[in-house]
Amino acid sequence: MIPIPRERADAVPHLDKAARGGIVEAHYALGIAYLGLGDAPNAVKQLERYRTLRPEDTSVAGLIEGIRSGKVRVRRQP
Repeated sequence: MIPIPRERADAVPHLDKAARGGIVEAHYALGIAYLGLGDAPNAVKQLERYRTLRPEDTSVAGLIEGIRSGKVRVRRQP
């Protein structure tokens, strides 16, 4: 399980703006933020976009597969 702080929800609009502005790494961060919010479809969407833009980062493929298979779970911190 990955512990995710509640502040991820506050970060989403800022990360979205950065992603739309061309900051590739913001797609990865958005994916993690959405994962922390329990929104697996949007998490995968953002991570897939990141993978398209950064194909040399092969580690993201395992994360995407883990989310899709349910092996990656999120535990919210109080």
